[in-house]
Amino acid sequence: TLDEGCIPSLEREKVELKELDKKIEEETAKQHRQDEEMRKKKKEWVRKINDNIKEVNEHFARQFQRMGCVGEVKLREAGHKYDDYSIDITVSFRDENAPRLLTKGGFSGGEKSVSTMQYLLALQEVSKLPFRVVDEINQGMDAANERKIFEELVHTSDTVCPQTFILTPKLLPSLPYNKNVHIHIIYNGKYVANTADLSSAMASISRNAL
Repeated sequence: TLDEGCIPSLEREKVELKELDKKIEEETAKQHRQDEEMRKKKKEWVRKINDNIKEVNEHFARQFQRMGCVGEVKLREAGHKYDDYSIDITVSFRDENAPRLLTKGGFSGGEKSVSTMQYLLALQEVSKLPFRVVDEINQGMDAANERKIFEELVHTSDTVCPQTFILTPKLLPSLPYNKNVHIHIIYNGKYVANTADLSSAMASISRNAL
């Protein structure tokens, strides 16, 4: 026989189920709104990132072209895994080689140093800083690449380049200079050259800058 005492309990459960269904619908709608909001934010975020990277790539490619090489910067997307987004840099230093992804292996130390410095210079268009400090960027470069990077630094000093301090124990002879380039020599220690030698060296640098 039917236990009449079960009917009120069943009615309460029906009410609770309706309330749960309503709550599920509300939460589902809320989730859909949040997903749509996230899609819009992501789309805008990717657009802004791509705009910045496009500008960086234009300067990066132009700088590599001046060196007689090929370089490209682009965004690698990874769906909703934002931690997996990355910037890919592909370069080629020889006509016979197709551009390849810049990684730890496959390129010489000098080529990696050149690529890194060119990327930092290209970033200046979208990352405005009052000054930069570069410590021995010529480390690992051969003379040809070191000269190319220095020429690029001198070239950018006439455009948007902020103050750049290059710390180095040596510079190649007969490098190009302009009115924006200043050389500071730390003249200290018991084995330094005498004042006459220093004056002669500075006079030679001044003549090269003209």
